[in-house]
Amino acid sequence: MDGYNCKGFHIESSEEARKKLWAARHVLYYASIALRPGASHALITDACVPLSQFATILQQTADDIKELGLIATCFGHAGDGNFHCILPTLPDDSVDYTQAIRTLSDRLIDRTLAVGGTCKYDF
Repeated sequence: MDGYNCKGFHIESSEEARKKLWAARHVLYYASIALRPGASHALITDACVPLSQFATILQQTADDIKELGLIATCFGHAGDGNFHCILPTLPDDSVDYTQAIRTLSDRLIDRTLAVGGTCKYDF
């Protein structure tokens, strides 16, 4: 966990805790869309990588989002190496913005497969 500022983690196994976590996950989708005024839906990536690669791939993806000038959130269930990016879209997104989303997705797919992971491509 060095270099990623993780202060620790907490394990929950109760049904009540699980329900709260899923509720937060569903709200995150709508909160992410709200980051782009006028957006009504979003594209969502789905990648799963070996745990030994999780932090690195997630950081590289966050760096790509910044570099490409995208508005996105990333979240995951790190226990199984799975994470998602929520990319709010507008009906009139420019060709450049749409291409930046494709570039992010292509890079994520390439990195994920290169480390023996799997992903869903739904563009």
